[in-house]
Amino acid sequence: MHARLREAAAIVSVGCFLEVPNVLAGKTMGLLAVLAIAGVTGAVAVLVSADGATAKRALAAPPDEPRPRRPRLTSANDVRTTALHRAHLEAADRVDCAGCHDMAAREFHAPSIEKCLACHPGREPAVHGGAPEAACLTCHDFLAPSEALAAARRCDRCHHTVAGSDLALVSHRQPCTECHPAHPARTAKPVACLDCHDAKATGHPAHGTGRAACRTCHLPHRPAREALARCRSCHVAGAPDVPAAARIPATALFRGHDRCLQCHTGHSFTRASVKPCGDCHAGKHVLAADRVAAHAACTSCHDPHAAKAPPVARCTTCHAAIAASSRHPHDARGDCIGCHPPHQDLGPSRAVLGCRDRCHADKREASHGSATCADCHPRHRFVPDKAAPALCLDCHARPIGRAPAIATSEGHARCTNCHLAAAHRPAAARPACGTCHAAEAATAPAGHADCRTCHDVHSGKRRPEAARCESCHADRARTPHVRLPGGCQACHRPHGPGGPATRPPCGQCHPSGRLTGLHTSPGHQPCAACHTAHAPEVTAREPCLRCHADRRDHVPTARSCQACHPFGAQPR
Repeated sequence: MHARLREAAAIVSVGCFLEVPNVLAGKTMGLLAVLAIAGVTGAVAVLVSADGATAKRALAAPPDEPRPRRPRLTSANDVRTTALHRAHLEAADRVDCAGCHDMAAREFHAPSIEKCLACHPGREPAVHGGAPEAACLTCHDFLAPSEALAAARRCDRCHHTVAGSDLALVSHRQPCTECHPAHPARTAKPVACLDCHDAKATGHPAHGTGRAACRTCHLPHRPAREALARCRSCHVAGAPDVPAAARIPATALFRGHDRCLQCHTGHSFTRASVKPCGDCHAGKHVLAADRVAAHAACTSCHDPHAAKAPPVARCTTCHAAIAASSRHPHDARGDCIGCHPPHQDLGPSRAVLGCRDRCHADKREASHGSATCADCHPRHRFVPDKAAPALCLDCHARPIGRAPAIATSEGHARCTNCHLAAAHRPAAARPACGTCHAAEAATAPAGHADCRTCHDVHSGKRRPEAARCESCHADRARTPHVRLPGGCQACHRPHGPGGPATRPPCGQCHPSGRLTGLHTSPGHQPCAACHTAHAPEVTAREPCLRCHADRRDHVPTARSCQACHPFGAQPR
């Protein structure tokens, strides 16, 4: 019976030693003794096991990471065989049971810290100094059959759940004791992070150096990747704890720029260590990057923390003089980049879109000979520097290709009076000359309707080749009337309003009182009966025979009737 009672007492010590201290007392111990005497030690073991399981449920691991259950002891003698009991009972300086346990007490309690320190001076628990009196046994499990040292380092048996303000221990590659010495004085601090992570020395300015700086971003028991999301907790716009230059607007992160460390090198955080934009934007064309160093640096135009914002204002930082002189209408895409697309490859020799490529498509079919837009529209000012006639004469005062030199005259000085779309379609149909010269157009005889036949369209003067009427009327150039003052225009006008509207009568120059010979005969009136204006001399018989047909056989061999019948003065 005494053997059974001792066995039951030992089993009681198993239940109260670490798992559920101070719960098996009084009547419970008596019940166990009775059960032991009855030979149902197996039931005791089941009872203790059940109680132990109940206690363990308070520290149960998350369902996705089950923790190993502590092996149970089935007899009192098994207590003596556990690793730590053997280490005390079988050591050269053997420690008897009474050295740790109060053998006279009605029940076994876990030894106090003071009893442990009596043999192990300097081993005062640092981490668990504020734990219950069995703090040493929190880690050193005297009921573990083996691997006592390894079990003592299994901090995750308890720290897999949140404990007050301490987060659950989730991740760290080193044993806990590498950072948290278990036995130095209670005031001892964890070792510096850089003792192990010397290659991760940071240039982050917050909180000095060492562990304090590391904890600015890293929680010691959380995965390192969680630090990626902590940048914004400090570097937000308006944050009072960081300098204004380090406050990052909300525009900094967007799809494609999801994390700060996509650009910033972890642990250095210096401006010089920021990754080049080209690491992600390889092959992105940049306007004139091979010739302009500022264009090769993305940050010359783009705010790295507002990369999606329009960079229009940045152009004027370097090109202020051009921006001040520009007279280009506002472009919704940006006044500079509307013509100079910064990321569009225009070819090796181009830095600007053609005027007709994007905005002035309506001028695409227009042509001003070989002239380009910039020949008339100064770059960046775009408004011509001169009035239209002076601007046109910059080129047209001299022959250009088939176009002769232009000399304007008063009334023809404004080119756009005739060239309504002179700038972009100079060859387009022009208004008729009669639009301005209505009187001349209304009085021009047949064959004279096209003013350009005789006049130079720009000066208005008669063309040299049209200075004399015979240039077109060569068949009438041999008439004696050509020698009259004023020539043809003494009787004719090419158009009004000046000059004779109708051909004057012959008597205006040949009055009847001055007629001689047969001209004085009433039958020889009017002049047109025998003469024409462009062939006034009659040298053949036919004109005479129209009236004197009965004289056809009169001296038929005579070539002219005037040989005998003179119309001029009588011969002396």
